[in-house]
Amino acid sequence: MLRVATRCSSLDQFVEAFAPLSDARTLFIASMTTRDPGTRAPFSILLADGTRVMRGQCEVLEAFASPDNPFRRPGVKLQLLELDPDGEAVVARLAQARARWGERRRARRRASARGPARRDADDGAGGA
Repeated sequence: MLRVATRCSSLDQFVEAFAPLSDARTLFIASMTTRDPGTRAPFSILLADGTRVMRGQCEVLEAFASPDNPFRRPGVKLQLLELDPDGEAVVARLAQARARWGERRRARRRASARGPARRDADDGAGGA
């Protein structure tokens, strides 16, 4: 059993924290303890108070012992093979949050590509 205890205090906090670390059916879990890729196991993910967020079956797709990876920290990337109904609902919420997160990220990139806002010569500051 792969048991993941998060520091998240609510489901909303979990969704916001893990959306950038997920895609349609995978989830990155930061951990100093890794499993071999290909390992299949039952799993559960818990909030800080022990409330279960999701459970099911997973497979380790990738394991990272150091922060030299796309997630910049040690951990495992899990393929979510089977989920309980609550887990399916959480995956749907992760997808919605990921879409919002992606939009915010694209907006920041567009804003930084434009550079700092320019001020007009007559900015109302009282000069003439």
